Amino acid sequence: MLGVSWLLDGAAPVHAMLCSYSTHANITISYNLGATAGVMLAVQILSGVIIAMSYVASADYAFPTLDAALRDTTYGWCLRGAHSNCASAVFAFMYLHACRAWLFSAMSRVHATVWIAGLLTWLLMMGIAFMGYVLPWGLMSYWALTVITNLMTVVPCIGVDVLCYCWGGYFITTITVQRMFTVHFLLPFVVLAAVMAHLLCLHYMGSSSASTSPGTAVDADAFLMYYYKDVYVLGVFVALAGCVIVMYPDTLHHPDNFCYVDRYVTPKHIVPEWYFLPFYSMLRACSIKVVGVALLGCAILTYVFMCLVAGLYTHSRGAHAYADASLHVSALLVLGVLGQCAPVFPFVDVSGVLTVLVMMVHVLA
Repeated sequence: MLGVSWLLDGAAPVHAMLCSYSTHANITISYNLGATAGVMLAVQILSGVIIAMSYVASADYAFPTLDAALRDTTYGWCLRGAHSNCASAVFAFMYLHACRAWLFSAMSRVHATVWIAGLLTWLLMMGIAFMGYVLPWGLMSYWALTVITNLMTVVPCIGVDVLCYCWGGYFITTITVQRMFTVHFLLPFVVLAAVMAHLLCLHYMGSSSASTSPGTAVDADAFLMYYYKDVYVLGVFVALAGCVIVMYPDTLHHPDNFCYVDRYVTPKHIVPEWYFLPFYSMLRACSIKVVGVALLGCAILTYVFMCLVAGLYTHSRGAHAYADASLHVSALLVLGVLGQCAPVFPFVDVSGVLTVLVMMVHVLA
């Protein structure tokens, strides 16, 4: 009896969060974006664990091993296509989820912990995605690793030592690939903890809707009634993702990453994945490495303080809030376009102006 009582006591909070949690009546499909991103993250982790069974973390064998798994392993093409393309899906839904928060002025109504937990999840995902971009060990992977890890040298006194430790020596070797693979494999489980913290904070501290009191039955229904919207959005996306994986599996990948690593051949233009492009554009907005890293760091800190500023000065959702969010999102989109352009005038100069605008837009608003 004690065991049954303990089980019921433990299940009560889960039932409250998943079934009887009060949800505002004006919920729309835009609120499904976070849940869909979570499902795509689960697909990423599951497919990644299976791919790791046949991956060899070696500078000599990583590329041919993945190529052999793609061609010879049963459904290897499907697993690799799902893993690589669902990474884009996770970031697409995360960015849309953040856009909804900006457009609906969510930062002014949710607890800062909810926003910080989501931001931490995004930063961890960026790190995981970068190391995953390195692991295929193509030409673009090698030079992207070389360029980005060299940014550590801007840290005074210890920067060069930290870089050598990350590389496992004075240049990139098999040890580097092994370390990237280990961290890439373990960090997703840390992301799961961050996602759970994000959800717990959301359910215990309230949603962003102004139409209901969080956790009450005022103008609200049980969340169980709205699961069909999650299923609908997820079903539509699974159909689209299936089409991409089957018919266009390599559309989002750079052609140079299908070439073997050559330490003596540099790609004409180093371009990261599309979800890195706005921040890559910020990074190269100045030819001085220290200034570029400082601009990128300040831009990321902008998102940390965004919820604090919004909570202090934003009390209603109006035209100014939509204009503020639209300007911010538009600047990021333009930065993404500039990130894939050659690092020459006027692209770099415009990137610098837009980077400052991204950092100042909420202060000016």
